Amino acid sequence: MFFARNVPIGDQWDFIPTMEKMFNGTLTLQDVWKRHNEHNIFFPKIIFLILAYLSDWNIKWEICINYLCTLVIFLFGLKIAKRFKAINKVENSAIILLLSLVCFSFGQSENWLWGWQIQIFLSLITAIYGIEKAVRSEWKLLEYFIITLLGSISTFSFGCGIGFFYTVFLVLVYRWLFLSEVKTIDLIFWLIITAIVSSFYMVDFFNNIEGTTFKMKSVNYSLLLPFILSYLGSALLKFDTIISIVLGVFLVANFIAISIYIFKTKFKYKSGLTIYFIALFVLISAAITAVGRAYINIDFARAGRYVTISNFFLICIILFLQHFTSGEKSRNSTYSKVSLVVIYILFIYGNIREFVNTLNFGQNIGIAYENIISKCEIDENDAKTIFYDISKVDSKNKLEIIKERKLTFYQDCSSPNIPVYPK
Repeated sequence: MFFARNVPIGDQWDFIPTMEKMFNGTLTLQDVWKRHNEHNIFFPKIIFLILAYLSDWNIKWEICINYLCTLVIFLFGLKIAKRFKAINKVENSAIILLLSLVCFSFGQSENWLWGWQIQIFLSLITAIYGIEKAVRSEWKLLEYFIITLLGSISTFSFGCGIGFFYTVFLVLVYRWLFLSEVKTIDLIFWLIITAIVSSFYMVDFFNNIEGTTFKMKSVNYSLLLPFILSYLGSALLKFDTIISIVLGVFLVANFIAISIYIFKTKFKYKSGLTIYFIALFVLISAAITAVGRAYINIDFARAGRYVTISNFFLICIILFLQHFTSGEKSRNSTYSKVSLVVIYILFIYGNIREFVNTLNFGQNIGIAYENIISKCEIDENDAKTIFYDISKVDSKNKLEIIKERKLTFYQDCSSPNIPVYPK
């Protein structure tokens, strides 16, 4: 938070025209519903607009919401961990420390300094609470409505949220097949809900993504698996693609072993099932992201924005390995203990490295911000730091809007005569 600056970064510049419509009273529902790249970020847009209206678009307000969302995610993880029968009183403090380090890890540097990432946090929060509800509920009418609502918010906050509905279907299959807790009609009804929401999400999908990076015909299917593995492994170490892929293999192998254990034993602890199916949601999210991003560059899988999601895959592995080390519950106690030590060491090492990267990223944003407000213009070097495309024709108009509305970004400028575009 120390390095957070009141300067738009990346996609936030594309949001300025929508915000301008709000200020001049011409905003329509269609403007809010309109896709951003492949995503329909309807609910985050509402939050962005409210915050912009209340603060004259002070980016720090958005960043504060990101931290608040992370706190909610941490408290959820803590609640699930404490309920997990494997954890005894001695281990509680260690788990609390570990969860706090994972949820607030430095690998998520983009999300700590970029207010736009509210979309990822909102999608993740609603997904994990919805999955917990699906695991624990009796599936009456009200619970159908609540779970569908949470899934819809997740879906229309970030593209990966659509995986929520397929994850919940797998929850129902497990509870129907192994625990006899739901009926066949519940499976059919949820499939209908999934089909409706998916169809609604995909309406005009391919007709409204012109000019974005997404090109379905460009998908290189040979890169999908490495992308998924790197996506998952980056929760441990993300400074090298090959290393993150190897770690992804390690984590997926453990997840497969956990899956076999769960199905063989007809595992019934609700807290354990919750964290397992959240990890499955992360796996589905990784696959969805791979389809949309693998063709750009496999290194994209290591982006800090995705670590917020992949962290829950890591948390699942840690909690179940901890479960296997407790008492007589596992014949693989030694392997579990060794694996936990390896994970802890790699995670700590990775965070030390990412702390330095976060420090550099934050300092670069700070330098760019100071340059901009001192010169009251954006040059090419500063533009690269804040992911601002200075070559776009509409860049001048966006800067003019900021000046005309006297938004906080330009209120910080020292000069009373503010040039809106570098000559």
